[in-house]
Amino acid sequence: MRRPLPWPVSSLVAHGRTRGDEGLVTIALNEGVGAADIAMSELQKPIFLSEDFRTGVESFKQSGPGMASFVGR
Repeated sequence: MRRPLPWPVSSLVAHGRTRGDEGLVTIALNEGVGAADIAMSELQKPIFLSEDFRTGVESFKQSGPGMASFVGR
């Protein structure tokens, strides 16, 4: 049985959608935040393997935050 939350669920999710948002919210509501944390580690694997991640890390190391240009790869 779900318990009502004292705040809107949308306040838990960052502005702008990312892949897996709905699934993580559903897991958190039904199984708890710990289960969502475990699921998140699987969802993050493709991000860490992406070209954009490597580009972002290299840009951060060279120029600091906010200077990278991402292309969706």
